[in-house]
Amino acid sequence: MRKAIKLICLANAICAMAMNHGMAQTNNNSTSSLSVRMEHQLSVLETNKTAESIQQLRAYINTLRNTQPDNRKEQTRIWLEVLVVIDNNLGEVNGDFTWNVTPPPDGEKGIQYPPGVTPETLKDPVARSNYVAAVRANNEGTQKKDFQLKLRSLNERASQSFEQYLKSFYTSSEMDKKELNEIIDKSKLSASRKQQILDCVLP
Repeated sequence: MRKAIKLICLANAICAMAMNHGMAQTNNNSTSSLSVRMEHQLSVLETNKTAESIQQLRAYINTLRNTQPDNRKEQTRIWLEVLVVIDNNLGEVNGDFTWNVTPPPDGEKGIQYPPGVTPETLKDPVARSNYVAAVRANNEGTQKKDFQLKLRSLNERASQSFEQYLKSFYTSSEMDKKELNEIIDKSKLSASRKQQILDCVLP
């Protein structure tokens, strides 16, 4: 009877160890998957530089915010990669753009069409070509301005979320200081951003 009980206990212990091992593997795979997906989305943003790519990245940052770190170092590294890409793409918000470009007169002493007409409306080839170029330049400028405005909003959200993450999962202990410093030193963050992060956790 005692032997049977011992065998049952041993079997339960082995099952528990197997389940824990399986859960650990699942968590690691989850962290690894999140890292790969995030790095892909960061690449998309840097390549396309569109408002849509920022919206997609925002969704991944929301996922990162709500993910408990099973691998703290890796999750911190992911956060820093996000901040590096944001910093590298932040620029000035400038330019005077309009929803509808006013076309030039349709040839010498030609008709002055209102803003927003299609280029095909203009019969003069030079006027039509100039109008097409003006519309394209305006669209590009509008997209760049929209990108920068949305990127600034994303930067504010990402910075606040990362600060909350640091305060939740790092302390001022020597071990945490050492780990955080090592990760930051390996990153490509600007000196000002590095100091901002250290001041948040290491007062």
